[in-house]
Amino acid sequence: MSESIPHVVSAIKTKRDEIVRQIDGLEVRLRALRSSLASLEAAAVILAPHHGAEFRKRRTRYFARNELSRMTLDALRNAKAPLSLRDLAFHAIKAKGLPASAEPAVLELLTGVLRKHAASGSVIKTGSTRDARWSLDSKNATP
Repeated sequence: MSESIPHVVSAIKTKRDEIVRQIDGLEVRLRALRSSLASLEAAAVILAPHHGAEFRKRRTRYFARNELSRMTLDALRNAKAPLSLRDLAFHAIKAKGLPASAEPAVLELLTGVLRKHAASGSVIKTGSTRDARWSLDSKNATP
């Protein structure tokens, strides 16, 4: 029995590596599909602005659950200085491979994310309106 264990472990490792490759491929495909979705929605809003609300409902699908929140906290954690809302949106758009046309939706989503974190005390807003900058509150930041 003990001589078959290395073969079983090897088979498990091979299967694991295969699944990891499949996941990586699906993540690449998902990024491409999200980018295509953003482009289509932007075109639809341009061609039929009265249907804009219908497309805005679906924009949260650009990011997985809590993904934008995690990306935002990571960006603030790695920043050398406080970041603007546009800086954070640029970071998220670049990380997800979204087109620039997704910026209004990402800005809207980010506003909600930052308000939530500000209410919990994990981020600090300095300034107001367009000059506002965001940073982590080192005393209350979540790990």
